[in-house]
Amino acid sequence: MKGLILFCLCLTFLEAKGFYLPKDQKDEIAKTYHKGAVKRVLSLVDLMNKHENSSDKQKLLVVNKFFNEVPYASDQKTWNRSDYWANRIEFMGKDRGDCEDYTFAKYFTLKQLGVQVKKMKAFYCKSLTYNQAHMVLAYFKKPRSVPFILGNYNYKILPANKRKDLKPIKLYNADALFIAKLKKQGKVVPGSKKAALDWIKIINGIRRK
Repeated sequence: MKGLILFCLCLTFLEAKGFYLPKDQKDEIAKTYHKGAVKRVLSLVDLMNKHENSSDKQKLLVVNKFFNEVPYASDQKTWNRSDYWANRIEFMGKDRGDCEDYTFAKYFTLKQLGVQVKKMKAFYCKSLTYNQAHMVLAYFKKPRSVPFILGNYNYKILPANKRKDLKPIKLYNADALFIAKLKKQGKVVPGSKKAALDWIKIINGIRRK
């Protein structure tokens, strides 16, 4: 009997951990988009639960690969707007997006997976291949090291000095930049930094038990 109680307690403990998609979010995604969108988000949940305890390198690889499988499309085509920054659920719901959408979907996923925020920056640059402004995610293994680039044009994660197709412009704190942009888009973002970050967790859909 004592053994059975301990077993049940262990099951309860295991069930209390991990990432999940709340039912209200699941219903909202199905209503706004379609069931295929729910499957995409749930596949990300599975990936996150599988790699929560992986190394940073492995997390970068699987998250970069996952989101780069989403087709590229301009904001004009996706949202009928010249510039729109989607949250992660919108990005996967539409199943298409532009460079900012890839960047922030990767950033918020890696952040939830425990990659230190101080190691990641939103990196504004110019794509010399396409002669246009571009955004990628930069990962710094050490504060002064050459960052690794997670982009959507070149799927390989390479050091910035190996990306001759990119001309650096500026590095940004990803949380602050995303919040500032949403405010410019007319989103009602809470005033304090903590409240705004908590709100971002909600709109990005996936929660931690």
